Amino acid sequence: IASNIASYADRKGCSLSGVKLAFTAIALLTAGVLSYGFTRPAELDNLGLGLKSAVFPQGTVAFMKKEGIRENIYNEYVFGGYLIYHYPEAKVFIDGRTPTVFSPYFFWKSRLPSLDISAWRKIEKEYGLRAALVDIDGRLCKKVFMEKDWVAVSFDDVSVLYLKRTEANKDIISRWCIEAASLCVEADEATTLPKDEKGLMMLREYLKRVLSPDGYGLGFARPHLMLALTDHALEKHVEAVGELKAAIQISPTHYLYYDLGLVLSKLGRNEDAVSAFKSALKRKTRYRDAYRELGFVYYNMKDYKNAVCYLEKYATTADDATEAVAHQTLGKACFQLSRYDCAVEHLERAAFKTDEAKESADIYFHLG
Repeated sequence: IASNIASYADRKGCSLSGVKLAFTAIALLTAGVLSYGFTRPAELDNLGLGLKSAVFPQGTVAFMKKEGIRENIYNEYVFGGYLIYHYPEAKVFIDGRTPTVFSPYFFWKSRLPSLDISAWRKIEKEYGLRAALVDIDGRLCKKVFMEKDWVAVSFDDVSVLYLKRTEANKDIISRWCIEAASLCVEADEATTLPKDEKGLMMLREYLKRVLSPDGYGLGFARPHLMLALTDHALEKHVEAVGELKAAIQISPTHYLYYDLGLVLSKLGRNEDAVSAFKSALKRKTRYRDAYRELGFVYYNMKDYKNAVCYLEKYATTADDATEAVAHQTLGKACFQLSRYDCAVEHLERAAFKTDEAKESADIYFHLG
């Protein structure tokens, strides 16, 4: 832009010597901002050539190719380009060629299933759908999971592949279906696990098979994460640490470091837990849950100064949503530092928000 404006000025005989200098300064500033954005810890794993990780359905499409799935498929709009390039044998439902190939009406219709399950059923019937490649944290993922005629058979870090219960899909479903739990991501990267031990054990065996040399999950973080969460629920905390570290090697995201910190603190490995939570904060600033857990760990280590520091950051970030136990711990940490005004303030808030008798007794004792 600077060069073109300067050339135009030269041709017109105008004197705009300051324009080029000003735009050069703007360009350098923009380059600096972009450089910082691309070199933050959260982005370092995606530097270099090739596909950016955790964006495209690499694992589920590879599974489709391996199993020879060419059924009529519904795919999310954002997955169409990847699917049509990497597995052209499957007939893509929709891709980025809108509105040149796909009409605006069809594009609109393809988006409705995520909002209304009746729209999904209409499209399923109209196009004879037998497979569905959906966003792992999209609304449609949960809706299809609830449909009795559909079952999940594969997942990776960004997508879930469902197959309809048909004769053609019978063999694949018998080998790879999972019904013990939803593979979809709930709010804030959370996962809903079975409530009973039998369901947890079934899910664990399935995930072990997914991550075996004959499975489809190697090279993706989410199968390791789900196995870690399952192990954690079964109180197999050492195994959970190993799986979380394997997931972090693949995709070092803030929530993986956070989950690792939770398991390490459960094992009493406080120094390692502090390191994990701080790694989470490097990748997501103002991560309020990490502030809270750091405060708890420091309190357990009797480092009351750091406990107050991080719990105050949590309370500032969470505001009225601050949990009672955080107010309680912050108040007790302030008490240990002889900051009695701080202690009274947060213990009173904890007392107001707490209904459990034993916790209330502890709060009122320290408040007294």
